[in-house]
Amino acid sequence: MTSEPSKIVAGDSLEWRETLPDYPASAGWSLRYVIYNANASYPIQAVADGDGHVVSVAATDTASWSPGRYEIAGYVSHPDGRKKTIVTHGLIIEPDPAAITAGLDGRSFARRMLDAIEAALEGRADKGQLDMLRYQFGVRGGEINPEILMRARDRYQQEVYAEERAEKLARGEGTRGWRVRF
Repeated sequence: MTSEPSKIVAGDSLEWRETLPDYPASAGWSLRYVIYNANASYPIQAVADGDGHVVSVAATDTASWSPGRYEIAGYVSHPDGRKKTIVTHGLIIEPDPAAITAGLDGRSFARRMLDAIEAALEGRADKGQLDMLRYQFGVRGGEINPEILMRARDRYQQEVYAEERAEKLARGEGTRGWRVRF
């Protein structure tokens, strides 16, 4: 079982220990992670500590990490050439609150897209929103087909709902009130 985070704040130090009985550091296994998305990649090398692996990343390193949605993949390798991916899952890098300046839009990409789509459908989108939508949908000037906007709205509504649900669960909310009907 691995214990890597699902959320990181840029500018914070990271540290955790992994105990992987099938891949002990004392037997030559090394542990690495990579945090990645389409725009960036951040490699992390764990350090052997007895049978375990200690992951440590300095705050000065994470300070340059761009906020957004990422994947984290952890894998072990052995000097004899064996390699095994042990974990992959989504990860969010949040902006450093100490570095936030006026004008930062803290909304997720899905939330910004949903807001822009809804504004366009209601005829109140500003130039920035329209430019973003045209770029995302590959429209070279002109109007964006409302059918494309409505399909995209449905998709982004689902993404925003999933983000909001994940945030509530992370805060310990939303775990009550489950109703089952037979």
